[in-house]
Amino acid sequence: MKSKLLMAIAFIGILLFVAACGPSPEADAGSAGDEHVEDEHVEDDEHAHGPEEHMAAAHNVPEEAAAVPNPISATDDSIATGATVFTTNCAACHGTEGRGDGPAAVGLETKPADLNADHVQGLSDGALFYIISHGKADTPMPAWEEALEEGERWNVVNFLRTLVDEHDDGDHMEDEHMEGDEHAEDEHTEGDEHSEDAHEEGDEHTEDEHSD
Repeated sequence: MKSKLLMAIAFIGILLFVAACGPSPEADAGSAGDEHVEDEHVEDDEHAHGPEEHMAAAHNVPEEAAAVPNPISATDDSIATGATVFTTNCAACHGTEGRGDGPAAVGLETKPADLNADHVQGLSDGALFYIISHGKADTPMPAWEEALEEGERWNVVNFLRTLVDEHDDGDHMEDEHMEGDEHAEDEHTEGDEHSEDAHEEGDEHTEDEHSD
């Protein structure tokens, strides 16, 4: 009898010990709350970074560099200067229209970037300036920080922004030309059909007179 009582007491003691060592409901609630706050913080961080930041990261451009504003306004003089600098130093690889089809690109294993592409034009001015200044690792793109003055590099950025607009205007003119050709063709076809109908009507009239 005494041994059974001791066993019961020992069993109760074990249960109390396990209950004391287990996690409390408050602790579980606190952990769940911390995880929820952390998830919201990560989501907010992702939302705070726009497309330009993601593109800059893809090009290995630091956030601080991508955020640097362009100190030179995109005036006609700035764009003209940038075009001259680009033609002299960049067109050999990137081509005169920035398509990556310059004469020096033929012998390159890694082809120059098409500067009209969305992944380039979607970059901030600061990111473009950084790439021009520091080049791109593992590509033929050199760093121009020492060869070109800071103002010249910013002028090149302003010039690059005009590439897409110029090509868009060219595409628009081509579309209008095609539309004009189609319109003229439709009018020509309509004229032919009208002439054919008139010719058939004339033949029928002649035939009727001959029968009379």
